[in-house]
Amino acid sequence: MLKKFIKSRDGAIAIMAGFLIPVVLVAGAGAVEYTNAVEVRRIAQDAADSAALVAATRDPEAAEKLFRQQFTDRGGPADVITGLSITKVDSIGTVDVDIDLKGFFSAIGMGKVPVNVVSVAQAGSQTALDVVLSLDYSGSMITGNKFGRMATAANTFLETFEDTDGGVRAGLVPFASYVMMQSDGRYLFDSFAGGSLMGADYLACVSNRGYPSAVQVDTPTEALEASLCPAVDFAAMGGDPSGTWASDATTEWGNPPPWNSEMDPDTISVDAGIYVNYTDSAGTTHSEFYNDISEFDPALGTLNVQGHAFKENLPNGGFSWAGNTDIDLLCENQAAWVAGMCGAPAAAPDYADTSTASIPSSEGFAPDDLATHIAAESLNPACRDFFDRNLLARPLTADLTGLKAEIDDMSPSGATNIALAFDVAWHIVSDNAPWVEGTEVEDAEKVVILLTDGIQTVPALGSGNEFSISAANRNSAEICTAMKAEAVTVYTVAFGVNDTFTRDLLKNCATSLSHYFEPTANESLEDVFKEIAESLSTPARIVR
Repeated sequence: MLKKFIKSRDGAIAIMAGFLIPVVLVAGAGAVEYTNAVEVRRIAQDAADSAALVAATRDPEAAEKLFRQQFTDRGGPADVITGLSITKVDSIGTVDVDIDLKGFFSAIGMGKVPVNVVSVAQAGSQTALDVVLSLDYSGSMITGNKFGRMATAANTFLETFEDTDGGVRAGLVPFASYVMMQSDGRYLFDSFAGGSLMGADYLACVSNRGYPSAVQVDTPTEALEASLCPAVDFAAMGGDPSGTWASDATTEWGNPPPWNSEMDPDTISVDAGIYVNYTDSAGTTHSEFYNDISEFDPALGTLNVQGHAFKENLPNGGFSWAGNTDIDLLCENQAAWVAGMCGAPAAAPDYADTSTASIPSSEGFAPDDLATHIAAESLNPACRDFFDRNLLARPLTADLTGLKAEIDDMSPSGATNIALAFDVAWHIVSDNAPWVEGTEVEDAEKVVILLTDGIQTVPALGSGNEFSISAANRNSAEICTAMKAEAVTVYTVAFGVNDTFTRDLLKNCATSLSHYFEPTANESLEDVFKEIAESLSTPARIVR
């Protein structure tokens, strides 16, 4: 009809068309211009809010740097800012931004589209703070003593709040391939026999939950198995293992056993062998599966065992070695591993000697808790190694001095599972089980701080029933979005991370760019944690 209207030879219609077509074009251009203005205003407002918080707690110079970086990083044109005023008066930070948008109207001489945003934040005194430190203890943290520097930085952070008379509580999530926790069995899923472990308390190594529960904070329930924390290994706190790993055991969802975590979850068998990575002389990394580790040809390059079922028996702490032709670890099946047939086992601690315990007494896990040690002795080596290295998740506690001692006793082990770290940290700081300490302090500020030095290396179940590392990364992004929507402040630290995707993931996970840190391996991590502590000591709120 429009074509017929335009082509009409009728004089009146031709005259009308001459008037209407420009009107239609201008209206369409106006709609596009308006949509663009709305989007740029949204980006500017988000950046202004972040900058106002920094101005209130720090200084205008840092706030301006943050605003310009965040505005352009999120798609705002840098050349449209015509006025930027950032001030701090007493405890109030104000950001006032003027923007002139260029477009169709400016091109035809009708002027630019003005946009103005204002944000005001006020700093206040912290009355109650619940913060969870989610710290990467994967094997790569050994390099350059990164885990030692992380421990120093975390302890410096905790020292900031030691004299707050219980107003600040902290929890710990030391993560690697999985997270070790003590829990009521009704929140745990038996990855091999199936079903919950209701009826006892357990010491367990858990992996990623099923989707979409893995990106939610609801209390796990037996009515929805995918919401339970899948225990890849566990022992009852009474000292008796509640189950055994049969050589034909399988699991249909969640992560498989840590020693073959790349396998299809529908065909997992613990009698299967392991995956290894090796780096050839050209520096290229390869990944292959071996039924028997002795099948690997050392001439291929540097070998790195994925998972760490054999950690107690490997050279160099079990993480990697080069040019070692004396490989006598014939652990081609789980039965041989459990029976201790993988070379000479390292000496295990005497768990009956309660002096080796290191658990905060304020949380009900007394240092002489023999049940904890007996349970750990009942675990298989891969999980027991987590206990040996003190990698046990701790709930919120005001005993910050005790937590510092726990951190000092931790050491790295295994792969990197960022998605699981976010999930557990959110549960600890929330009001929901398995940890309920979050309910004990009313109106406490809830904070999660996650540090990692590498990429996600453990697959997880995501949307569309996809089981992959990509799905795990998407889960991390979803968890962060959900946490922030529930008023949890998220800080992320990419500690010498070389992968652009992971840096972007952590940057987007953070509450704002001012909550994201990217220290190189040579920069002071302690300064980063001091800055985070300072921002939490003088919190700010957007007031306009």
